[in-house]
This record gives sequence, structure tokens and C-alpha cells, in this order.
Amino acid sequence: MKRDVSSNTLTYFIYRALLGSSMRGPLLVLFMTQYCKMPLSEVYLCEACCVVVLVILQIPMGILADRWGRARVVRIGSVIMFAELVVFTCSKEHIMLWIGNMLWAIGTSMISGADNALFYDSLKQNIKNEVELESTSRIIEGRSRSVGMVASAIMCLSSGFVAGVDIRIPFVIDSILALGAVTASLRFVEPEIHTEKESKIEFWSQITDIIKQVMSGGQILWVIMFATLIGVSSKLWFFTYNPYFDMVGVDIKYVGVIFFTLNMIAAISSHYANTIAKYIDNEYGIIISISLLTVPMIAMGLLVSKWAVIMVLFQNFIRGYLEPFTTNMINKRVEYSNRATVMSVKGAIYQAMEVVCMALFSGLIHYATLGHALVWLGVVASAFGLVLTYYYVKLFRK
Repeated sequence: MKRDVSSNTLTYFIYRALLGSSMRGPLLVLFMTQYCKMPLSEVYLCEACCVVVLVILQIPMGILADRWGRARVVRIGSVIMFAELVVFTCSKEHIMLWIGNMLWAIGTSMISGADNALFYDSLKQNIKNEVELESTSRIIEGRSRSVGMVASAIMCLSSGFVAGVDIRIPFVIDSILALGAVTASLRFVEPEIHTEKESKIEFWSQITDIIKQVMSGGQILWVIMFATLIGVSSKLWFFTYNPYFDMVGVDIKYVGVIFFTLNMIAAISSHYANTIAKYIDNEYGIIISISLLTVPMIAMGLLVSKWAVIMVLFQNFIRGYLEPFTTNMINKRVEYSNRATVMSVKGAIYQAMEVVCMALFSGLIHYATLGHALVWLGVVASAFGLVLTYYYVKLFRK
């Protein structure tokens, strides 16, 4: 029996929840450095190489999804993500970790943007009212991610105890969840809104045209740069969590509890993303987002203590809210035929900036204390945030 495209809503909810659930998060670096004996410097090198692969592949994969079908690309990407976790589970040698990370980069580049475009086009085929479409999209996007974050929070709480039995168990559990995501992806129905006419367009011509459209300095570019500022700053801050916890003497058995709390905070803000958007104007939401990211970051750098660890809670509130907020802003401004590609451009810009900023920040940490590095990160992010706020008023208040 042929399924209706409306079934994609529930399928996407389940798919995102499964894909967003993870037990391995708090243990990933530990697994690579202690179990597989990979030096920390090689871990950072591996991360940088993965990001380069993402930058190279994201836009072509977005084009592929727009031309060949979002559902097909998501299915293949999901299988590759499952394979990545199987490789990690069996890893003991450095080469296996490199293969696993490269598979993650390829799978992520295929899924990123294509899954959201598939979901949004499915909604658009059945919901004609723009206000209802925007609200429904934000609710489902936020709540599906919220479920994944709650599951991750619960698993993070037990990850330390489970790893005490065997550090590979969290990877086995994540592999099972990834297999569930593969099964869910098989139920996606390609919306009728996707046609074959895009396939007649020259591949590279489509890439260059969309990049020119995005880089022309309009509203889409602003949303991408805002998401990049918050996302990259958060990622750099995240990488300092474990060294900071160690520096101030946080017992390792409490790390799982901390990550549980962080994921719960992110889950709550993601779940209520649509409610927040209703009561807070975009302009104020942007200022609050930048403030909740940068002020705690600076405070954490100045007040180096166990009590300062509480500052990471604010960043995770923004983490939960950011994706539904920025994704919805882009979807409203992009034609269906290019939606996956534009989302991939967003991902490519983000990953490219992450490579540059990761290199600069690692150099800063080499010459400064971790506390001073956090202060500098907060100050620079604040400055860019002020510039983006200025351009928001200029671009969106016409």
C-alpha cells in the first residue's frame, strides 16, 4: 500500500529523535585517547580533516538531494552513519578511528539539509497557510530534537557506569539507535513537490548560482552567519569543557551528571522553541542568544572555579533553541527546488569557519591560559554579535 506524504511528519519526528540520541558523547575523546591510544593532537587533526571533508562534500550532496531526491540521499547517508558506529565499536587501531570519522563526515554531509528539506516540503504540500506552516515546522523540528536530547541526557547519566563495564557498550547502543534511524528513513515518501526538472540543470552551474545567491549579502546570508557565529563559538567552548572540569577539580563521576543536565536544558529550550518565538521578537531573541552565549563564557574565564561550571547551562539553552529558529528563517526564504542545497551551503560555511576558528583557538590556548582563552573567545564573539545585530536591523527592517 502506497504511503501518503503526510506520514513523513511522524517518520521525521522518529528519525530525528533516533539520530539525535547518543550515549557516546561524554566518552568519545576518552575512548579515542585512552582506549585506542590516539594522542590528543591526532584527535584534533582527525577532527580538522573531517571538517574539511564536510566542507568539500556538503554543497554537492545538497545539489544531489535536490536533483535525485531527498529521501534517497537521506537513506544512503543514514546507512553510512550506521556503518561509522559499527567501525567505532570495533576500533582498536588509529586507522579504524580515521575510517570511522571519515564515514561520519560523508554520512553527515548527505543527511545535513536533505532531511529538513524533505520534512519542510512534505508539510508545505499539505499546509497552505504560511503562518500555520511556520509554526508547525518549528514545533515538530524543536520537539523531535528535544526527544533526542532527553534520551541523550538519560544515557549520559549512565554512560560513566556503563563504560566502567566496557567502554564500547555506549557505541553498541548508539549503533542500535542508528539502525533504528535507517529503518525509519526507509519509510520516507518523496513529496510530489520534488520533480525531475532540476536534473536538467548543469550540476556545477547550479552550485555556482546558489552560492552567488547566498553570498549576495541578503537575509539568507545573515541567518547563515548568525547560526555560524553561535554554533562555532559554542563548539569551541564545548571542547574546553573537559579540560576546564579537570582544571577546577570536578570528579569524573559527576561528568555524566553535568552532561545529563546540559542535555535536559537544551531539550527544554528545543521543545518550547515555537512558544519562545511567539513571545520574543526576533531582534530581542538574537540579542538574548548572543548575551547568553558570550557573558557566561567571559565569566567562566574570569572566575575559574567549580562554581563557574554552572555557566555552561546558558550555552546549552541556546543550543536547543538555535536550530529550529535558524532553520525556519531559511526555509521561509528559499524556494523548494534549492532548499537542500542552501541548507548544505549553510553547513559548508559553518564547517569552513570551524576549521579556521579551531586552528586560531588552539593557537591561543597554546600561548594563554584556558581562562584567558575563554575571555578572549567571549569578547570576540560579542564583537561579531554586535555587528550582526546591526546588520539584522539594516536587512530585516526595510
